[in-house]
Amino acid sequence: MGSLRVFDSEPIAKIGAVASFDPPYAAVQARTATGGRALIVTAGFSLLAGEGNELPLRFTAPGPISSIAFPSTPSTGYLDGYAISGGEVLKLTASAVHRWSDVAIATPLALVPLEVWYDDERARVGFDDGTVFSLPSRVELAPPLKAGEEVVDFVQVCGQQLALGSKGLYRLEPIAGQAVGKWVPMALPAGFAVGGFARGRAHASGNALYLFTRGGDAASWTIPGCP
Repeated sequence: MGSLRVFDSEPIAKIGAVASFDPPYAAVQARTATGGRALIVTAGFSLLAGEGNELPLRFTAPGPISSIAFPSTPSTGYLDGYAISGGEVLKLTASAVHRWSDVAIATPLALVPLEVWYDDERARVGFDDGTVFSLPSRVELAPPLKAGEEVVDFVQVCGQQLALGSKGLYRLEPIAGQAVGKWVPMALPAGFAVGGFARGRAHASGNALYLFTRGGDAASWTIPGCP
């Protein structure tokens, strides 16, 4: 039995025994249909979940779980959300904390799913070329980035959808009368990330955005337009 820690804090949960506890890792907190809060942790192929400080193994995915997302209020059953596992988008449903099932969501074979998330209660999946679809309807909401550029990370700041590309940062803007918006380049701090963002990361907290390059350089600033 291992433990889950946040940075240098005291352990917040005990991890149940699994065959292996390998990367990639992810952790989210979700509200259950009964009003409680469940902690969901993934590592490699394993999903562990619980409402207390015990996190037994609940589900084994067909491939490594690289992204998970759950709404603030589940729409059906005890918990439901989405995951990306081994290049597939999965709809996850838990009728109880110990009873999980999955259904694969078909997506274009030419696209590689990178991340799932919720925009309020609306599920989204973003692909490595910048394309974004709604879930489960799979309506296209965002086009690819410019030719030759891949998305490194997706992030939301104050309701704005951003994409961190390998060469820059972009904001999704709507186009009147059209379902598909457009990616608009955003200004970066002067002299930051001259070599690009390949294998970098983006993180949001409130209206603050934090960007990290593969080499360890970091920058943060406030995104305009937040309430």
